[in-house]
Amino acid sequence: MVLILAFGFGIAGAFAETKYACSEIGNQAKTSVAAKPSSASSVVAKLVKKYDDCVCAIVKGAIDGGGDVTSVVKAAVKAAPTQSAAIHECAVSAAPKSAKAISAAIDSVLGDGADFGTEPVVVSGVYLIAPVASAGGGSGFFGPLTAEELAAQQELIDRLLGKLTETPTTPTDAN
Repeated sequence: MVLILAFGFGIAGAFAETKYACSEIGNQAKTSVAAKPSSASSVVAKLVKKYDDCVCAIVKGAIDGGGDVTSVVKAAVKAAPTQSAAIHECAVSAAPKSAKAISAAIDSVLGDGADFGTEPVVVSGVYLIAPVASAGGGSGFFGPLTAEELAAQQELIDRLLGKLTETPTTPTDAN
């Protein structure tokens, strides 16, 4: 009896791991795109929406079928934006020479992430907000920097970059 239950749960577990046979869905994408390469983006969008667990196989299949890499990636990211990292990885593995175009395509759909915008964003308890352009005239915290302050900042930058090797003097060195 225990053996029968263990065997039954083993079979149920094997079938429960994946909802779909992703390799078959990837082949379906490849065949559809190969038949009509101009339909790659619509094929990818439909398949990703229907079989979201198989996004990698779909992207690889569409690219292998002759679909335009950029349009395949854009369609996949639009259909499943939360899986953009997996889409990137799978697309690069299918078309490694197009890595820059793949990143650019994802950025064009999701944005490049360079701007936090004007709304506060919580990152581990820290609020990140865009600086106010008018704060202190835009050049210093309390106002425009003087020539002396700019020279001191440049000296610090040069020291940090290793361009300036002399030891700095401090007020305590004069005593």
